[in-house]
Amino acid sequence: MESFEVSAQNRPEIVECFSMTGESDYILRVITRSIEDYELFLKKVLLHFPGVASVNSSFALKSAKITTHIPL
Repeated sequence: MESFEVSAQNRPEIVECFSMTGESDYILRVITRSIEDYELFLKKVLLHFPGVASVNSSFALKSAKITTHIPL
């Protein structure tokens, strides 16, 4: 897991990496210029990360809200 996290930290396309409970070990937020660029990133980079056995991808259609404000 540590090797995976180091690999994620070294890729500028990965802007967030969360260790998770449940079905997936990690959730990544990846930003690329296009779907084609994402496909290349997936095939040439992500699938070769240490410990990666499978990848499940979803794509945002639009942003309904983004904030860093925490109401404490």
